[in-house]
Amino acid sequence: MIEETEIHRIPYTEYKAIGTLAHAHFDAHKENLRTIVAFGALVTAGNTYDIDLLEVVDGWRGASLVEFTSTAELPLRGRLRLYLLSSEDFETPYEIIDTEQKQWVIDLIKQVYEGYDVIMQSPPSYATHILEQKLPPAPPLTNISVRGGNPLQLLEFGSLGEDIPLDMELTGKIEEFVMQFPEKMRGEVRTRFTRLAKGYLKTPTYHTSQNRTVGAVGQR
Repeated sequence: MIEETEIHRIPYTEYKAIGTLAHAHFDAHKENLRTIVAFGALVTAGNTYDIDLLEVVDGWRGASLVEFTSTAELPLRGRLRLYLLSSEDFETPYEIIDTEQKQWVIDLIKQVYEGYDVIMQSPPSYATHILEQKLPPAPPLTNISVRGGNPLQLLEFGSLGEDIPLDMELTGKIEEFVMQFPEKMRGEVRTRFTRLAKGYLKTPTYHTSQNRTVGAVGQR
């Protein structure tokens, strides 16, 4: 028999931050954004300012877990951990081919089952219907794919693909575009558009956090 977990009301400051992020990500993903679900100690214990969110996006093949600290764009009293799944992985985790990724997703969904608050879902009852299937609690998840950055611009974490070489023609086009920006901005623009180009070239696969870990970026 599964013991029911008391659900705590999310404090206004954290709920406001979640709402700001939800609006920004809806603007970015449009109808591909299927659900955002708050879970973890903020919901089940109410003794933390850390925010754990599960976000499900149709066709997502980017970072599985991104951690943020407070930024000018999104002030936070604690940390924000954003877990990202494709709708296919969320709906049918046991069909994931990669064994390690499959277990990671199953453990994540089990942790959400321990107590959650659905922030948004499309269509109505999409996430609620799936999460009504109670499973035993899972161990805590600590493998973080990416740290830092702007939480309102999640697409920059979509497909890192650093191991994909670019041909000279595409590299030249990127450089031509970069040169339109002021000199002090060119490094960042070049990095972002190179990553984006590599992401498009990369064949969609399931990524584990072991081969997608990068260093801390832009933390304050």
